[in-house]
Amino acid sequence: YTKKHLGEDAVSFRYVSSKLDREIRSFRPDLIGISSVTQNYSKALLLSRMAKEYGIPVIIGGQHISSLPESLGSGMNVGVRGEGEGTFLDLLHLFRKTGAFHPENLCGVPGIVFWDREQIVSTLARPAPLSMDEIPHPDRSLIGYARRVYIHTSRGCRYECAFCSAKHHWGNIRYASPEYVIEEIAELAKHGARVVRFNDDDLSANHSRLIRISELIRSNGFHKRIKFSCWSRASNITHEVVEAYQAMNVVAVTLGLESGSDRVLSFYKEGSATVHGNRRAVNLLKDAEIQVTGDFIIGAPDETEDEIMDTYDFIRTSRLDFATLNILSPLPGTSIWNLCVKRGIVSSSMSDWSRLSFKFNRNQAKTILVSGKLDYPQFRRLYMKLRRLCIMKAIRAIPHSPWVGEMPGVIGRRICYWGARKLRDNWSEPHQVDR
Repeated sequence: YTKKHLGEDAVSFRYVSSKLDREIRSFRPDLIGISSVTQNYSKALLLSRMAKEYGIPVIIGGQHISSLPESLGSGMNVGVRGEGEGTFLDLLHLFRKTGAFHPENLCGVPGIVFWDREQIVSTLARPAPLSMDEIPHPDRSLIGYARRVYIHTSRGCRYECAFCSAKHHWGNIRYASPEYVIEEIAELAKHGARVVRFNDDDLSANHSRLIRISELIRSNGFHKRIKFSCWSRASNITHEVVEAYQAMNVVAVTLGLESGSDRVLSFYKEGSATVHGNRRAVNLLKDAEIQVTGDFIIGAPDETEDEIMDTYDFIRTSRLDFATLNILSPLPGTSIWNLCVKRGIVSSSMSDWSRLSFKFNRNQAKTILVSGKLDYPQFRRLYMKLRRLCIMKAIRAIPHSPWVGEMPGVIGRRICYWGARKLRDNWSEPHQVDR
C-alpha cells in the first residue's frame, strides 16, 4: 500500500523475524513497525525497548493494541488501532515531513494512540475502512515466495463469539471481489505455489461469492495445480458450499466446533451453533472426501466436568480427521476479558501476556484459567485426557491425509530453515549496546 501511494523507491523495507539488534545495525532503519497479538505482546514490548536504545521510533499494530490501547508500552511511539494501511501511510507522510513523531502533529492522525509526556492520548477513530480491492496484494518478495502460502480474501466477521477479538479489530465483514482473489492466486501460482490456505475467518460466509471464486478457479485451471484449504463456520456448511469446495479442489477444511455441549456452545456463540449442526457439517464434508479438522475450547467459566466429557465424546464418535484442543483464554476485546477484569484475573497492566496463551500444554504452570467449576488438578487431568484423544485421532488420520505427500518436503525445508538460522545466528557479531 505504501509503495502504491509513495512510489516503489520512496521507502525501503526489510522484514525481520529474529535478531532485531543485528538487523538494526546492518539495515539502520528510520522506523520499526511491529505487529502483535496478545500472546506475543510481551515480546513486542521487549523489542520496542531495544529499538528505543538505538533511538529508533516504533509503531505497534495488531489485534492487541487495537483492543487494549491503554497498554501502549513506554518504548512504543505510536499504536495503530484497527487495520493499518491508511494509518501507516499517514504516519509515513508525517515522519518524512518532520523526521519525528511529535504529539502536536500526531493529534491530526485518526486511528492511533501515542504518548504525550506521561499520558496516553487516543485520536478519533479512522473513517470507514478501505475497500478490499483498493489494497494491493501483499509484497511477498519481502519474505520470499513459497510452495505453501496463506491468503486473506476478507476482513472482519459478522459474529461476536465470546472468545474472539477479530470483530473488535476488523469490524464488520467485507470481502475482496472474486476477480481480485483470482488475481492473487494467479500471482502465487506463477511463483510456484502448490498449496493455498484461505486464512479468512470463514470462507463460506458469502455463498454466492464462494461459488464465483470456485468457478474462476476452475476456468483458470488452478484446481489442477493447487490444493486449497480453508476455515469455515459449521452453520454455513451446506450441500452447495461443499460442491463449490469440491469443484475448486479444497482438500481440507477446519471448523470451529468449540464444544460437544449445547449449553456451552450457546455461551460461546449466543445460540447460533448446535452440536447437531456441527456433526452435520462434519458429515457433509466427509461425504465429499474432504479432510476435516475441528477446533475445540474447554474451560468456560461454568463448564462442568460432564460437559467437557461431552466434548471428548463428540471428538471420539465423530468423523473428524483431526481435532485441536485449546483452553478458553481471556483475550482483550472479548466478553471473557471483561468478565475476568471484573474478577481481578487480568488487567491492562499485566507483566506477562504469554499467560493468555490458549495452548495449555506450552506452559501449564502460569497459564490463566477462567474455570470456576474445576480446580487446577481437575482441569489438567481432563485436558490431558482430551489431548491424548486428539493425538490418537491424528495418528490414525495422517496416513490418509491429502498432505501426506507434502510432509517430507515440509520437514526437509523446516530443517534447512532452522539450520540456516542457527548458522547465521552463530556467525552474527555480538550485541554492542550495553543494556
